[in-house]
Amino acid sequence: MIQSGTPLTIGHILENNARRFGDDPALVCGDQTRTHRELFQNGCRLATALERLGMRKQDRMAVLSMNNLEFIEAYVAGWTAGFVVATVNFRLALPEIVWILNDIAPRVLLIEDQYAALIPALREQVRTIEAVVVIGAGAPDAIAYSELLADVPDGRPIARAAEDDVASLIYTSGTTGRPKGCIMGQREMAFNTQVLVPSMGNNPGDSFLCVMPLFHIGGMAIALGILANGGTVHVHRQFDAAEVVASLEANRITHTLLAPTMVHMVLQTPGVEQRDYSALRMIIYSAAPMPTTVLRKGMSIFGQVFLQMLG
Repeated sequence: MIQSGTPLTIGHILENNARRFGDDPALVCGDQTRTHRELFQNGCRLATALERLGMRKQDRMAVLSMNNLEFIEAYVAGWTAGFVVATVNFRLALPEIVWILNDIAPRVLLIEDQYAALIPALREQVRTIEAVVVIGAGAPDAIAYSELLADVPDGRPIARAAEDDVASLIYTSGTTGRPKGCIMGQREMAFNTQVLVPSMGNNPGDSFLCVMPLFHIGGMAIALGILANGGTVHVHRQFDAAEVVASLEANRITHTLLAPTMVHMVLQTPGVEQRDYSALRMIIYSAAPMPTTVLRKGMSIFGQVFLQMLG
């Protein structure tokens, strides 16, 4: 937690982590890792690079990507420098993506290379976009993420987030109409993070398996709660029941977040009963009612580790 008198922002929480847990792993995604110090430093370098592109405090940056470490570094950059990080559901069709981006009005679009074919249409139809940054392979009329950071030294961005800044815009699913951009404030998100730590009972060295999409609030918020107390987030690109079962055992996962449908799929995985889940202390579930039969079977395999968390 941040010291008394320090502004209650997510950036200050992550900066504090870099001091307290600098050499401890913060993120693991496949064969890529980031320590808490590297995560904060990379976020600051990205923020500085974005300032060079013309981004200023409370300007908006949109992210269109599946789960990866760069996605989280974009969050860190925005939350540290006071940019507004706005996320887009990669499962949407092009007209829906265009509508959300026009609602966001971003100056910079951070996009994963598998969606690079959309860039010409997005540039044409979203006139606020001044620069496109591509995670992975480069694309015409865009800047590769690695090149953007190549000559940026370690250090702090010029701007720093304040408590009353907007931190993120997270969009609803749009089941009853157009998706709505939910305004997430720095103070509110930082306070929520401090509440999550005792609620989850997480300690330094604990590990969170993140399979929920980072464009939505659930996985991102729980991951931040784990990071805030020196834990490690194991990031999966997307949900795969067999990979969840394997990771729970192999990585000694202490916490994870799953929708009830995901829990059901995990419980149907062959050999799920034969794994070692002795490190697992909490399976958080949300987004839909949990069927009693699924909950009982889950408790018979994983133990009394289930926590419903909403709001």
